[in-house]
Amino acid sequence: HHRCLLSQRRGGRMLTPYAALEADLAALGLSVRGDWLSASVSSARVGSSQAVVLEHVVVQLLAADLRTCAGRPSLPAFAESATKARLHGAFVLQLDDLVDVARKRDERE
Repeated sequence: HHRCLLSQRRGGRMLTPYAALEADLAALGLSVRGDWLSASVSSARVGSSQAVVLEHVVVQLLAADLRTCAGRPSLPAFAESATKARLHGAFVLQLDDLVDVARKRDERE
């Protein structure tokens, strides 16, 4: 059995079946939706170790559209409204569009 596939009780409350895996992802600064995580884990090879399942989930996450699988935002809440801010730590970002600002406006695609 995967450690991540077992339901656990901690502090009197029942944790999700993937609590250990969610904790491993959180340690990497990652958060994903429960339904996405469940689908990702179900596509991992049966009998795989916790480390192999974690690697499988991370590889799938890197290939995914974060808008379909992200749990909570990676950036702090103030970053959305800040015009200039210094952020400390690691953040997961997805670029949806890239503009070459060195080109004239009418030359940009």
